[in-house]
Amino acid sequence: MKREQDRGKIWWGKLPCAIQSFEEMRKDGYAYVDKTDLIWEMVHDAKVQFYARPRRFGKSLMISTLKSYFEGRGDLFEGLKVEQKRQAAGETEWVKHPVFVFGFSASSFNGKNDVYEILNGFLLRYSEPYGLESDAPIDERFKRLILTAYEQTGRRPVILVDEYDNPLTDTLHPDQQELHQFYKRELRGFYKVIKECTEQLRLVVITGITQFNDLSLFSGINQLRNLSFDPKYATLFGITEEELLENFTEEINRIAERYRLDFDGMVAKLREKYDGYRFTERDVHVYNPQSIIFAFDACRLEGFWASTGTSALLATVFPTYDYDFSLLQQPVSSTYEDLKCMDITRKNPIPLLFQSGYLTLIDYRVMTDAVQLTFPNHEVRTAFWRVVVPLYGSGRDDSGNTAPFIASLDFGNLPQAMDRLQGLMAGVAYSTVARKKIEKEGGDTREGLYEELFQTALYAWFSALGMMVRTEVHSLKGRSDVEVQIGDKIFIFELKVGPMEYTAQDALAQIKKQGYASPYLGQGKQITLIGVSIDTRQETRGQMEWTSEELQ
Repeated sequence: MKREQDRGKIWWGKLPCAIQSFEEMRKDGYAYVDKTDLIWEMVHDAKVQFYARPRRFGKSLMISTLKSYFEGRGDLFEGLKVEQKRQAAGETEWVKHPVFVFGFSASSFNGKNDVYEILNGFLLRYSEPYGLESDAPIDERFKRLILTAYEQTGRRPVILVDEYDNPLTDTLHPDQQELHQFYKRELRGFYKVIKECTEQLRLVVITGITQFNDLSLFSGINQLRNLSFDPKYATLFGITEEELLENFTEEINRIAERYRLDFDGMVAKLREKYDGYRFTERDVHVYNPQSIIFAFDACRLEGFWASTGTSALLATVFPTYDYDFSLLQQPVSSTYEDLKCMDITRKNPIPLLFQSGYLTLIDYRVMTDAVQLTFPNHEVRTAFWRVVVPLYGSGRDDSGNTAPFIASLDFGNLPQAMDRLQGLMAGVAYSTVARKKIEKEGGDTREGLYEELFQTALYAWFSALGMMVRTEVHSLKGRSDVEVQIGDKIFIFELKVGPMEYTAQDALAQIKKQGYASPYLGQGKQITLIGVSIDTRQETRGQMEWTSEELQ
């Protein structure tokens, strides 16, 4: 059967765009990356399990798969890996259990009754078949549902909670702390029932973005296991490159034809754009499943995850953090244990960035618990800096100059580009980041402070538009401030920031004297050297002069 979204295309297939139902995926013939061997492992693992992964990584599909498993829908699992697991274990009959799914992902939370309304809606639906009344508090009704389902069916119920933390991440901003704490209290009573009914339950699986250590919601559930970092489940969410090549060869060939690349070249592009996520000590990487599926469906390499991921969360929360974002131009260090908690001091956003998918592991040392993190891929790096860019402007309209600035560079109109840059630079000294940095340092007298701000702002602007950009690039004689590659064009910037003691010509002379362009010579690239002098004097702060020279 042809899907509506495929009409008019020269090809059509069963790509599971935004399909989160295992039953729908199997019955309607969508392409399915078989993870059911890991589903079987989950079924036979701890009684109460927790998994944290970024949004759009397949958590809802995993919950739906477990639902079908415990509803005894063996017909949906025919031909999948789980059959081999069950056969080896001597499991012949599919046993049906009462299954109760509570999902928080489909709603936004900004009112006092929002959590109650979600829980009440689910409980009304699940209680009706058992003839239960709805005249008691949520926790009492939940407990009554579990006990009654067990008594009437003789089977222990299964509880599945999808995106448990959505009410809490929606209210992370300091202005919403009263509502945030209210939601915590309401949810704590709901989860307390799981502890009280553990003996009557077959399995509990809870998913979310953030770790729960500091949320204290589940403190009473003694048997809860956080399996987010378990190497056994490293590939439960996301798509490995092996799975990509096994299941989507036709799609890779199709998109390769559009971009005029061979098969291996296209795989390399996909890897750069969407791969790179690593969540456990096991050195295995996965692709973002939504991004790669949407890219195949659109036959385009675009930033799909950011439009449906957690950018809104970061845009709301980041301005409240006291953190030097320029540190993220290079890999950052942390500990495995720190990554499991939210930082309530608002000084360290690394755990939030890791849990929400903006940073990923690149190294892990078991003996010391030390980890290094960086952006997983091009898509995420671009999405992150788009969130950060407004923090480097004096107002909301400043970021509107960024795209025309890049376009002017690309089309060779350097005077127009530098006019745009003047407008961008004018706001940096008065930006949110600048105010926080100056306040933290007790003034703006430190040498190099404004140079750091302007350099990071340039990096953010270029990165937000998907450009290849590097800062503090080392050469044999020194290091350039910012280097940008747009196609076959290389732009090397040297910034002189201060009370106009050094001119733009001085900056250009430094680029030439230090040989910053040497690594690119003889490659057939168009190289443009740009010297910039930016004024930090209070009355003329942000004003600049520039000069340039092209190399062939």
